[in-house]
Amino acid sequence: MIYVGIDVAKDKHDVHIRDGNGCILENHFTVANSRSGFNHLLSVIDKYEPKPQNVKVGLEATGRYCDNLCDCLAGNSKIVYRINPALANNFCKGRTLRSTKTDAMDARGITDMLMSGMDLEPYRVKVYHKNQLKSLARLLDDCKTELAKQKVSLSNWVVVNFPELESAGLFSSIHCNTVYELLKKYPGPQYVAAARIKSLAGLIRKASNGACRSEELAVKLHDAAATSIGYASPADSLELKLLFGRIDVLEKQIKVVEKEILATGRKANITIGTIPGVGEVQAMCIAAEIGDINRFSSPDKLLAYAGMSPTKHDSGKKQNSKGHIEKRGSRYLRKYLYRAASLIWLHNPIFAEYYKKKTGEGKHHCVAVIHMVKKLVRIIYAMMKSGEVYRT
Repeated sequence: MIYVGIDVAKDKHDVHIRDGNGCILENHFTVANSRSGFNHLLSVIDKYEPKPQNVKVGLEATGRYCDNLCDCLAGNSKIVYRINPALANNFCKGRTLRSTKTDAMDARGITDMLMSGMDLEPYRVKVYHKNQLKSLARLLDDCKTELAKQKVSLSNWVVVNFPELESAGLFSSIHCNTVYELLKKYPGPQYVAAARIKSLAGLIRKASNGACRSEELAVKLHDAAATSIGYASPADSLELKLLFGRIDVLEKQIKVVEKEILATGRKANITIGTIPGVGEVQAMCIAAEIGDINRFSSPDKLLAYAGMSPTKHDSGKKQNSKGHIEKRGSRYLRKYLYRAASLIWLHNPIFAEYYKKKTGEGKHHCVAVIHMVKKLVRIIYAMMKSGEVYRT
């Protein structure tokens, strides 16, 4: 058996190779992040051990940088381990008191991890549809995160330039179609005050599909604008116009990505969307981030991968009583699960009863949601293992 440790970077990868007796075969060499570099790495490995089942390769799971290398090595029948960077970093720090850190030392440290007999899960080549789904799910999250930032900027604009729009209680939220259409046509309180009440009422009626008392609301809105302490300069109005442009583009992009997620996810035969209270797109994002469920031997391992396991720290007579979640592993999966659990109790009677039980025990809403995440993970684990739809 030979052991290959690789420190992954953007443009090149540092490699250290040892045999089963600990003898150094290659102390350090570098390969480019290219086809020729990958071929050179494979030729060096095959030179020392042509049988792929006798080769163990370890590398840090550094985002997308290691994906192509992992697929190349696994595609050539090598046993590959994608190691959590935090685990690799702690292991390397535990071998020395010095603060020296180099790529060559990291590669050697990864080799030591492989030889230590630590329980590591081999990397499996991703299923095509789930791999595509994972990329789409993260793209969707990026779009939604950017949309949230733009909406915060819009809220800040309103606070400065037209604060009465929010403080007067005219609308339950400024992030609704009626307010958006109003500000697009009248980008400032002075424009609203100069408008005819009949025009304002017509705009409100059309934007809200007749859901608002348009005449009454138009009068209140006109009065609030006439006495507003805010004022939108031409520069402020231009800023508002650009904000709405970015919001419109992002909302359209989100719809496009969601449509593609649904089309791709249905080919991957994902069943967790049948859980009441979990949306189909949301379920596909969760399944995509989990990937191969066989990587996890228990629901607790999956929960730990999401970074939702409680921390524990006991030392002498001191015991940790707070048990904050670890927040390690996949931040995307952690976010998807928390969002799902935050709303599932409103639509699923089983989770509604569980939520009521936890809050009845005096637990805060956020703590109760974490408990629902644990329950949801157990259900998801069982469904993905069996491939069956949800059953009460």
